[in-house]
Amino acid sequence: MAEHLLIRGLPRRLAQDGWWMTQAGEAAPPPPPTGPVTPGTTGRRGVEGAALLLALIALGDLLFWDAAPGLSLALFAVAVFAAAIVTIGATAGLALPLLTLLFAILPVIETVQTLSVAILLAGLALSITLLDGPSGPMTLARSVARRLLSILYRLPIDGLDAARDLRKPTVDRSRLTHLATGWALPLGGALVLAALLLESNPVFDGLLSLPDGPSPARLMFWSGLALIVWPFLQPTPAVVDRPLDWRTPAFLNGPAVARALVVFNAMIAVQSGLDIAYLWSGADLPSGISLAEYAHRGAYPLLATALLAGVFAAAARPFVAGHPILRALVLLWLAQNLLATASAVARLDIYVGELGLTYLRIHAAVWMGVVAAGLVLTAWGLLRNHTTAWLMVRCTLLGLVTLYTACFVNFGAIIARHNVALDEPDWRYLCTLPANTGPITGCSHDLTIDGWRDWTFRDWRASRYTAPATQGVRR
Repeated sequence: MAEHLLIRGLPRRLAQDGWWMTQAGEAAPPPPPTGPVTPGTTGRRGVEGAALLLALIALGDLLFWDAAPGLSLALFAVAVFAAAIVTIGATAGLALPLLTLLFAILPVIETVQTLSVAILLAGLALSITLLDGPSGPMTLARSVARRLLSILYRLPIDGLDAARDLRKPTVDRSRLTHLATGWALPLGGALVLAALLLESNPVFDGLLSLPDGPSPARLMFWSGLALIVWPFLQPTPAVVDRPLDWRTPAFLNGPAVARALVVFNAMIAVQSGLDIAYLWSGADLPSGISLAEYAHRGAYPLLATALLAGVFAAAARPFVAGHPILRALVLLWLAQNLLATASAVARLDIYVGELGLTYLRIHAAVWMGVVAAGLVLTAWGLLRNHTTAWLMVRCTLLGLVTLYTACFVNFGAIIARHNVALDEPDWRYLCTLPANTGPITGCSHDLTIDGWRDWTFRDWRASRYTAPATQGVRR
């Protein structure tokens, strides 16, 4: 039985242009609705966002201008989060975003450094994205990354869109007209009345003299603050939740992996044998090479070698299944690199014992521990047949937890305590450490906290142990 195609109603073009089909005296059908105007910078959300942006710029000027950052960063982040709740319109499910924000501001309350500020920005972006963002971890990560990257371009583009929208006749200006007509009389009258009152009262003479305008540096500060804040007041950028492409490149195949494992294991076995002989057994080094030089030459390259070893082992995982020999070679490769990492730690310990601690050396020691833990995770995942995604998630969490924990460790104090105990401390280097190490090194540092804006928990703790007046301090 034949089926007939039935189209209900008139096509939109015919409904708009077919006025000639109406009977005499009959009104032409109204044009079909085109849908609401997408809310942008000229809609309610855009107006609220612009007003909140101005308020946040004023607050940022109060908190940051002519003052060192400290507690002010945490307070400003809370204000930006509250403004984002208003512009995004989130009313429920605030527990997780608030908890995320709390964890993000704790590092800058402890101390202000590059790492703590980076965690604050990333945590603020994550907490705001959680207000209306996706729940999938990869999509959430992409949304946070896009929000942070949009700091570079979001405000100028939205400003151009707002100017373009104001020229369109489809934009409803009734709200702006109502706002102007409703406030023109009270605001205008208040300005006139204020001018008359100021003129008539000599007490207010000082208020009539206008202050100097803001300096160019201050205007640039306001502009930079607006560029940073505006993306946090916008809805979460839409991203496509695409699965990661785990396709293996052509040069990474079974035979190539097997040959590489044999060659790599043989090469690192030579290095492992030398380390066992010289570092662990105490054999005499060749003439002209000191133990400190041997230790210094190998500490950082071995760390890089172990890191690359973990990456290669993860890439070789797809070819290990069903091949016991390849699995054994990968496990041997991981074990030898664990030994190389331990040798790197031993080398670093010898070098530090000779020349003392520095930030680079103590950070290298931390990352040696992280790399060793990553190698253990890789071996465990291989033995338990876990997926590569399982390994990637846990290694990423390991790195993030390490970075977050490092924000609360006073590495400067650790360096100061170790180096002060040396036979010949390098006082020139010790006195360049942060001011909060002054109670340990005895160097003259100004630990005065000017006010609540630059207050940090670490500086406050250090100031409690600093005598108000000391004699014989190092300068």
